[in-house]
Amino acid sequence: MLDHEGQIFLVTVFLLALLLTLSLGNLTFTKPRLVNYIGELQSAELIHLARFYWEKNNNLSMQELTKIFYHYDKLLKTNIQKYNYTILREFKRGENGFGLYEISFNNTIIFRCRWQWKFQNMYVSFSGREAVIFKNYTLIYYHEYIAPQWGKIKVYPQIYADQPAEIEKRNKFWTIGIPIEKETLSLLDQYGIEIIIKG
Repeated sequence: MLDHEGQIFLVTVFLLALLLTLSLGNLTFTKPRLVNYIGELQSAELIHLARFYWEKNNNLSMQELTKIFYHYDKLLKTNIQKYNYTILREFKRGENGFGLYEISFNNTIIFRCRWQWKFQNMYVSFSGREAVIFKNYTLIYYHEYIAPQWGKIKVYPQIYADQPAEIEKRNKFWTIGIPIEKETLSLLDQYGIEIIIKG
């Protein structure tokens, strides 16, 4: 049995525990909130959309593509916000020419496909017993993927000829041999984007 001081001590501990429990119950705790993070995935998907728009076999307008794109965005809940876009296409023919395809989403996310060619010389190549004269060009071809999350990424895709031509990759540029009777050469990159060289 506890003496008088022990009983007072026990009552004090009990009251202290009760007050502590009541005060903890009255504290407000923050409730965690989920935030819709819009980041690398969303920017990359817009880059893919823009790249697909320039594909040679694409028959859809950018308006039709964005309608489909945002339909699937809603289904998959990827939370890609609505963007305004601008489309730019430039082309300069000649011995030193260039081409540009670009789509910009709110001037922050940009897909750019750029190529530039320069006439070097002419050469003769033999196919069996037949001699063929080629115009020799150097070609620089690349894609730029620009977004706030990663800055600027430059990619050098593979290219292929869907017409008779001689193509060879050298570091970050290509040498292209175009038969002399051809004024225009159409190439495709690994994503199906058409590259046109008009001498």
